[in-house]
Amino acid sequence: MNSVGETEAGSGCQCTVLAVDVSLSREGIETFRESGIAVKHGRDPEAVLKRGTHWDEDCLLVSVAAFDDYIADHVGESAPPIVVVFADRDATVANHASVSDFLYQADLTERPALAAQCLKTVTATQQTFTISRADETGDDETHLARLFEEAPDSILVHDETGKILNANGTAVKKLGYTREELTSMHVSDIQVGVDPDDLLGRLDSLPPDETITIEGEHRHADGTAHPVETWVNRVEAGGQERFVAIARDDTERRQYEDRLETQRDNLETLNQVVRHDIRNDLQLVDLYADLLEDHVDDDGRSHLQKLKEGVENAVDLTTTARELAEVMLSTTVDHQHVRLDAVLIPQLEEIRESYSDAVVTVRGGVPSVEVVGNDMLDSVFRNLLKNAIQHNDKEVPAVAVSGQTDGDTVTVRVADNGPGVPDSRKSEIFGRGESGLDSDGTGIGLYLVESLVDSVDGDVWVEDADGVVEAGDASHELCGAAFVVELPLA
Repeated sequence: MNSVGETEAGSGCQCTVLAVDVSLSREGIETFRESGIAVKHGRDPEAVLKRGTHWDEDCLLVSVAAFDDYIADHVGESAPPIVVVFADRDATVANHASVSDFLYQADLTERPALAAQCLKTVTATQQTFTISRADETGDDETHLARLFEEAPDSILVHDETGKILNANGTAVKKLGYTREELTSMHVSDIQVGVDPDDLLGRLDSLPPDETITIEGEHRHADGTAHPVETWVNRVEAGGQERFVAIARDDTERRQYEDRLETQRDNLETLNQVVRHDIRNDLQLVDLYADLLEDHVDDDGRSHLQKLKEGVENAVDLTTTARELAEVMLSTTVDHQHVRLDAVLIPQLEEIRESYSDAVVTVRGGVPSVEVVGNDMLDSVFRNLLKNAIQHNDKEVPAVAVSGQTDGDTVTVRVADNGPGVPDSRKSEIFGRGESGLDSDGTGIGLYLVESLVDSVDGDVWVEDADGVVEAGDASHELCGAAFVVELPLA
C-alpha cells in the first residue's frame, strides 16, 4: 500500500482517518488536525483491504469510485467504519466536519448513516450495516433510500410550488406529523419566519449548481417550533425538477448566540457605568488641583503639574476604553469611504493645541485620497500622535507625519525623537500574541490602534525613525520610533 501521512495531529490525536482515492484539500486537512484526527492517504483500494484484520485507523474515507469498484464487494467485518464521499472525489471542509462529527458520536450504532449538508453528501456507516449491491438485490437504490431515511437532519422534497412530495424519517419524528400528513402539506405550513412568496421567488431563480440557506423555524404538529438552518438545492429526478431541503436543528447555536448577546449588553453597561464614575472622580481631582495652585510654592507647583497631567491622561484613557469597547463588542463590520486628509489634519491641529511645547510637522502634505475606514479612524491617528509625545523623553518632543500612496494602499508614517522601540519588542508593542493586553505593549491605546486598523483590513507596524525636523533655529533628530499605518484605498 502506498500510504503516507498527510499531517501529524500530535500527542492530542484521538482518531486516524485513512483516505482511499480521495483528494484532501489543505483546508480540509487543517480541519481534521484541529479536531484531533490524523490523516493518512491510501491510493490503492485493493492494497488497503489486504491488511485483513489489522487496522490502525478508526475510519476509512473513500471515493465513490473506490467504493463501487472494489471496497463494497471486498470489505471485511473487521474493517473500521466507511465514509463514502459522493459527487466529488475532493473531500471538502463540509465533508471533513461531518466525518469529525461522526467519529465523535457517543454511540455510533444509533446513527449508522450521516448525510452532509447541501447534498454534498457524506455517508458514514458502521461495519455492521450491509450496503445492498445491484448484483445482490437488483436494486442499487436500496442503500441510498436508507441513507435518506436515517439521515440525522430533516429532509423534505418538494416541487416548484412548495408542495411537499416526500420526507425522511427524521422529519417525521421531529415534526410529529405522519408521512402522509407531511406529503399533503406545503412548505409554508412547516417553515416559520419566512415569507412564502419570497421563498418561492428565491427557489425559482436558484441555479441547479447552487444552494440557498434559510434561517427560520419548523412548526411541529403540536403547535410548538424549533429553530432550523435549512439548505435547499434544485435537483432533477425522473425528468422533473425537485427541491431538496435539508434542515438542521439550530437550537443550541441560537441559544449560544443569545447568551453572547446578553453578555455583550452586560459588558457594555458595565463599561459605561465604570467610565462614568471614574470620570466624575477625575473631574473632582482636577478641580481640587486647580484650587491648590495658589497654596503651593514653586517646588510644589511642579508636582501639581504632574498631578494635572496624570488626570488628563486618565481622562484620555477612559475615552480610549470606550472606543476599544465599541470595537470589541461590535457584531458588524462597518466599512466606509473616508477622506484621509479630513481625518488626519484635525487630529494634527488638536495635538498642536494640546501640546504647545511639542514640534509637530507634516512632510510633503497629507494625501487627499479616500480610504476604507469608519467613524473611529480618527482614533488611530490621535492615539499614535499622543503616544509619540507622551512617551517622549526629550525636552522638546518632535513628531513628523508623512503619507504616500502605493498601488491600492496608502501609508501614513508618524516618526518621533523619543526613546524608540527595541527590535525585540517591535512585534509585541501593540499587545499582540496570546497574552493580549497582558503582553509587553505600552498600553491600551496601541492595542486600540491595531484593533481599528485590522477592522478595516489594514496593517500597522513600528520601525526605526530617521531624518531631522527643523523648527525655527533648532533641529530635532528623529531617532525614536516610526509607527506606520497602511490602509486600503477605497
